[in-house]
Parts: sequence; structure tokens; C-alpha cells
Amino acid sequence: ATAWAKSHGYDGVELDWEQPGSKAEFDQLVTALRTALNAWSVRGLLLLAVGDNDNNNNFSSYDISFLNSSIDQSNLMLYDLNYTPSWASNTCGSTDVTAYNAPLYRPGSNYPTLQSYNWSYNDASSGPRLLNALGLPYSKIGIGVPFYGYFYNGKTAPNQARCSPSTSNPQYISYNQIQQAIAAGGHYNYDNNAHVPWLSGTASQTISGYANAGDSFYITYDDTTSLKDKANWAKSLGIGGVMIYELYQGWVPSNPAGQRDPLLRAVVNAVGSNTPPSGGTPPATPTLASPGNGASIQALSLSLSWNSVSGASNYHIQFSTSSAFSTLLVDDSSLTGTTRTVSGLSYSTTYYWRAAAKNS
Repeated sequence: ATAWAKSHGYDGVELDWEQPGSKAEFDQLVTALRTALNAWSVRGLLLLAVGDNDNNNNFSSYDISFLNSSIDQSNLMLYDLNYTPSWASNTCGSTDVTAYNAPLYRPGSNYPTLQSYNWSYNDASSGPRLLNALGLPYSKIGIGVPFYGYFYNGKTAPNQARCSPSTSNPQYISYNQIQQAIAAGGHYNYDNNAHVPWLSGTASQTISGYANAGDSFYITYDDTTSLKDKANWAKSLGIGGVMIYELYQGWVPSNPAGQRDPLLRAVVNAVGSNTPPSGGTPPATPTLASPGNGASIQALSLSLSWNSVSGASNYHIQFSTSSAFSTLLVDDSSLTGTTRTVSGLSYSTTYYWRAAAKNS
């Protein structure tokens, strides 16, 4: 897989193994991928797709310290957050309501049922905040954002009973298809508490695959405003990046040329991918203090040290028997201090090490 990715010009690979049943098998696969990607002339990236709360397991499926040392970025799939008690099985529970797909915050007391169980990006008990509290730096976390939503036929607003007086099972709908609903008379609303839009109305014409003329409807989705809010929130925490699911669903072919990817443009503009973050440029390269270049007769348990760099929030250390760093004995980007101990070394062996500084 890594050879194919390299031959086709990719920067690396992403592993989508959600809720692995065996930590040992997961770690074994990640280690094999990491070793293969480290052998690229330009070190390949290894990304991981992770459920927003690891399927209610609070990320217990993963060894967080192992993720930190092996994965370049863990991308949280922060969508489909509107799981009411029976939503996934399309059966009806007494507290099921029409919900939001990907709220940045909980919606507040104006929607009490949603407030009680609807997850959000900002929740301390799930998502980026929980994963960070468990030990993964924000800089190694990515947030997933949706270019789609859910359509409820027969409903007109969030927090309505989903199964009364008639049942409405949410249907997946792309941002492009949502334009049909807008053309059919969908009324735009924006929840300033949850930071997400929603549409409601009575269809003035057929919405192909979703509603006939005269049907009432409610749609939860994301638009350029909510995606900008999510990107700015991520930047405020120092989160490492944004993952999109799925890119093609934000393509609107009926728009004028140059305006057919409005959601992608909103994310890129908000993230500011072509400009450095506020506060400065990347930090300088640290000076290696000890052991120095060419040092010999070293202990088998060795303390590496380097000089601190102004503006650095953490440091990345690599240690190898290869001058090209094709295989790594240590690959640690979690360091906030200027020392790192390396143990288990062998006599009559040449080792190489290097350091890089990072900021938010």
C-alpha cells in the first residue's frame, strides 16, 4: 500500500480502522506502516481516521501515547453527531427528536432535548477536548467537517418528535442536493448557540429523491458560515488541521465558474492555508547540545539535549542507525522540554539524531 501511494505521488496514507478490537494488532499494523513510510526519501505521512468518541468508548480502543509517537495526525470524524437513542436503527424511541448533524456547541436551553444528549465539537467529554485531555497534543488532532446533511420529511424544525405524529427517518443529502431544497422554498435559519444552519419549509416543487410538492421538511447541514466558525474554533485551540467528508458533495455544478466549490473555499480561507498563523513564522532549528556531532564512547542509556528555541511550543526528536533516518528507533514529537533519554543502545554502533522545533 505504501509503495503504491509513493508511486502515485501521494504524501502518505490514512488508516481508517475504527474501534479496533485488538490494540496489539492495531499497533502492529501502524508500526509496519510507520516503518515503511519512514523509509521514503521524504518521510511519508501517516494519518488516522477516528470516530468522534470512539463509539462511546472514550478512545479506550487506542494507546494514546502510541498514537502520539506513531501517527502524524488523528482525524476525528465529527459528524453524524445527531444520534438520538434509536436513530441508527431507524426505530423509534420516546425521546427521539430531529437533531443537528454537526453542531459546534450544544444548542442551549431553547432546545432542551438536544441540549441533554446531542454531542458537539466543543464537548469536554468527547472529541478533540477529551482526546487532548488523554494526552494527544491538539497539534496532532484534525477535525472532520461534513459537506452533507440530513433531510427529515414531514418535520419543520429541530427538536421536534421524530416519531410522532408520523415517523421521519433522516436521509443523507449532499450540499449540492440541498440547493434543490432552497430552490423549492426552504427557509434559512442559523442557530447562533450551536453555530449551525438549518432549512425548513413546504416544498413548492419536487425535491428529487426526498419530497413531493406540498411536503414539509427540515434539513440539518453545514454551510460556508458554520464551516468558517468550525475552522476558527479549531485554530483557537491550535488543532492541527481539517478533514473534509466528502469533498465532491460540496461541488455545485450549477454555480458560475470559479464559484462551484463554495464550502471548500470557505474552509481554505478560514484556515488560512497560504499564510502563517498569527503570532509569527515557524521557529528556528534547535542546536544539538549533547552528544555532539562525532561523539564516541557513549553510555548505552543516553540523554539527548538541545538548545531551546524562541517561540517553540514543542520539539520533535528522531533517533536512528541510518544517516538518512530511513528507520527510526525514536520518533517523538510530544516533547516540551529540551532533553530526551534513549535507552537500550548497543556497543560498536553508530547512531544519528536530529531535532526540530514546532509552534501552533
